[in-house]
Amino acid sequence: MKMNKRGFTLVELAVVLIIIGIILGAVLKGRDIVRSARIKQYYNRFIKAWEIAVLSWEDRTGTRIKDANTTSDMDDVVSDLKEKGLRPPASNTDKAYKEIMVGKYNQETVTLYIDTKTVGDKTGKCFYLTDMPADIAMAMDTIIDGKANGTDGDFVNESDSDWPDANSTVNCVYWLD
Repeated sequence: MKMNKRGFTLVELAVVLIIIGIILGAVLKGRDIVRSARIKQYYNRFIKAWEIAVLSWEDRTGTRIKDANTTSDMDDVVSDLKEKGLRPPASNTDKAYKEIMVGKYNQETVTLYIDTKTVGDKTGKCFYLTDMPADIAMAMDTIIDGKANGTDGDFVNESDSDWPDANSTVNCVYWLD
């Protein structure tokens, strides 16, 4: 009695593995594209929107917006904006100056303050952003300054050093002057 064994050839198995590799590569690339879009959305909807609100305040009133380095002060800034007919930026939290940011390694509620800070040899009016996931801070630095080094440009690490490990949080300064 003759047994007819039928199996897959090495070529057929190789083709299947190549197809699986292409599919996995596309899925991983898709995740990176979605993550990049989410970070750009954080920038546009939160940081850039606050920058526009502050500039609109200065245009409307002819004065600099006051420093607000506590959440109570930021509540006052939001009220002041509304009194002048300006709409505070939208947020994914109940406070216009807080934004939940989901990084690759952690999720944090980032709080934006308007303050006068000194970082390195620069002093000026800035947005002070607390508890930002470091991977998002690096991406924001690249969006704003074109490179992620943490010490040069308009978006810097508050500690005046390079960005820490991507799985940590960091306080950032975005210069308005």
